Amino acid sequence: MDSNRPFVSIIIPTIRVNEILNACLDSLAKQDYPQDRFEIILISEKNKLDIEENEKIRVLYGISYAHSRNEGAKAAKGELIAF
Repeated sequence: MDSNRPFVSIIIPTIRVNEILNACLDSLAKQDYPQDRFEIILISEKNKLDIEENEKIRVLYGISYAHSRNEGAKAAKGELIAF
């Protein structure tokens, strides 16, 4: 664990899981930033996402796309927030 690196919350508003979102999640999983120093928050207004939540990925539902960034920021645990 590299505790000198800030914990980062990555917030991704989305409408549905598709190739673009899957590619984004794959890229995040392959990055060289320490895996224990970031979380991913997916936000969907209506559609049930075919994503399994775990200690790394959380999904928030029922939030309008217009408010998704604000709600994601409220749920974030990170010292830094990336959209």
